[in-house]
Amino acid sequence: AIGSSPSMPSEGAAELNAIQGAAEEAVERAPRNAKKVQKKSKEGLNGVQGDANASKQNRPSNSSEATTVSEKIQNAFETLSSD
Repeated sequence: AIGSSPSMPSEGAAELNAIQGAAEEAVERAPRNAKKVQKKSKEGLNGVQGDANASKQNRPSNSSEATTVSEKIQNAFETLSSD
């Protein structure tokens, strides 16, 4: 992700196991209706992740210093045209 630092592979295991458990439960039960989906979506960032890793995700509020993809492309073109 833009501006993120690498993490240890073992750091995410517990969180991923919780997400996997929730996914398996969702597959085994009847589909949720629209109201349940909307309620779950309001609990966090979205209906799938909830608030998992919210503090680690890049958003405009915590990524003001990041270089956007568009800026990286523009910089690459400028570098190519100056050669």
